[in-house]
Amino acid sequence: MGTDRKIRKCDGCINLNKRKKKQPCSIYTVKYEQGLFLRPYQCKQKYQKQDNKKNIEKLKLQVIDLFQMYIRYRDNFTCCCCGKHINPDSPDSKKLLHAGHFVSRSVKQLLLNEKNVNAQCRDCNGRQNWMGIDPRYCDYMLKKYGNNIFAELSEIMSKPYIEPDWESLRKHYTLLLKSYLPKKSLF
Repeated sequence: MGTDRKIRKCDGCINLNKRKKKQPCSIYTVKYEQGLFLRPYQCKQKYQKQDNKKNIEKLKLQVIDLFQMYIRYRDNFTCCCCGKHINPDSPDSKKLLHAGHFVSRSVKQLLLNEKNVNAQCRDCNGRQNWMGIDPRYCDYMLKKYGNNIFAELSEIMSKPYIEPDWESLRKHYTLLLKSYLPKKSLF
């Protein structure tokens, strides 16, 4: 009957302690007394996972932005459907020329597939989203990649999604963009 102490998680961190009430563990208390934590129960270990998720999301958005910029430069700021050319130096070039996905962005396996994404003006990309796939986009895909492109994309779609290494992708697309922009900085 003597031990009513249970192992509980610390309120301040993920360390376990043997206390009757939920209290900060001794490791947390020492760090708090040394001034390492700004307020009680703000343990680094507890919030580390949340910070990692936020950092990964920021990195993912950075990679997608670099990828889309690369697609615009690769396609020479020309729409693949109507052939409209957008001036790359205009401040609205990002709004006027999109990186249009042949297969929707929601298919994660093809989100950053260079064969699935091509430069499209705002009008053509909007038409594709509302009316299904633009036949001019299909013709462009067949001319550029050949008859096997649709089978190749559907094969990639059928495979399970594997989370990419976002840091290596960021470096990869930064290097690709530097070949187009040798004197300009990306950020």
